[in-house]
Amino acid sequence: MAVKINFNEAAAKTHTAFIINERAMTKSLLRLSTGYRILSVADDSAGLFIADMLGTVAAALDQGNRNIQTGISALQIAETNAGQIYTKLQEIYVRAQNAANDINDINARNALQDEINNFIDAIQKIATDTEYNGIKLLDGTFTNKSIHYGPRKDQVISISITSLKVENLGAYMVQGSGRVTSDVLVDAKTIADNINNNSTLQKAGIEASSANSSTADTFTGIITVSSGTVTDIDLNSILVMKV
Repeated sequence: MAVKINFNEAAAKTHTAFIINERAMTKSLLRLSTGYRILSVADDSAGLFIADMLGTVAAALDQGNRNIQTGISALQIAETNAGQIYTKLQEIYVRAQNAANDINDINARNALQDEINNFIDAIQKIATDTEYNGIKLLDGTFTNKSIHYGPRKDQVISISITSLKVENLGAYMVQGSGRVTSDVLVDAKTIADNINNNSTLQKAGIEASSANSSTADTFTGIITVSSGTVTDIDLNSILVMKV
């Protein structure tokens, strides 16, 4: 009995080519849909390792961007509240200028002082209570805070906000009585000159002005003269200094 096997070689080749093309088309569509050139180790083992590392770096950069956005949000809150403090300082300045007008009587000046005290309390409250995510921003504790913006350990920026509490704002006044030290009168002008000649204070934008007033009582002291030379002088005097 004869057995005859029919084999269509052309059809077999066509089928094989169809499967190969189908697999290639599937891989191409997968690459287009994912955006990845390497889909498995079989495609490029070294390239897959590099791609994984780049993916890790990209994820870290994405997180760094979110860290920066969080930091910006905190700084925006600090900036807004610092602006409120600045506005209140302006109001205090205006009322102080108003109180300096001698047309005001004692009651008017007391009322202005009450307003100033209210502004001072408000400034203290803003500086003490301003926070972001439970972290105080304006009370002087927000110093050397790091924001990690990149995938490497040293890719950080440091942020500090100085205290805006009442005791850390404004000018300083030095008061005292004049005295002679090494033949130099230590008065308001001397103090102001020392401040204005200090390079560190100059860089910080600090400048001092002085005004001296001297009110002396009627002389009731004793002057002792020995051989034409004054050896002892006792005077009642008061020297008021303001800087």
